[in-house]
Amino acid sequence: MGRQAGAGTIRVLPPAWIRIGFLHTVFDDAIAAHISWLVRFESVMLGSSCEQFDARQISDDAICEFARWMFANPALFPDAERCEQVKNLHRSFHREAAAIVPLLGLPAPRETIEAHWRNLCALSDQLVEAVRQELQHSGQPTYRRS
Repeated sequence: MGRQAGAGTIRVLPPAWIRIGFLHTVFDDAIAAHISWLVRFESVMLGSSCEQFDARQISDDAICEFARWMFANPALFPDAERCEQVKNLHRSFHREAAAIVPLLGLPAPRETIEAHWRNLCALSDQLVEAVRQELQHSGQPTYRRS
């Protein structure tokens, strides 16, 4: 699960942030929130956190920080087809995460949980890349003062 960080520690490593002087993309904050949630979820999966996750709440793809950012910035998603692709990836990410919750704390085969985790990480990577591509195509200014 995750990527090897050293000495038996397994964790997700966030992407490098895009920095240009005092400017950074409006996307950074949304991705930081997304990655932070993924790390928290992984901590629960590995048993290093007692935080509780509710499958019904996780399956709601409209209430997380990333969704709030996406819906608050519709001008960054002018292409309806690509916007729908991003929404579908985000929805799939939430459904995959929700599928893991009932397995936590049960004697589910580790392989099953790891397969879900790999799918979740792949969906996360696809989502981040799809949004990056959409921002490049949007023609909207994506930088703001820090």
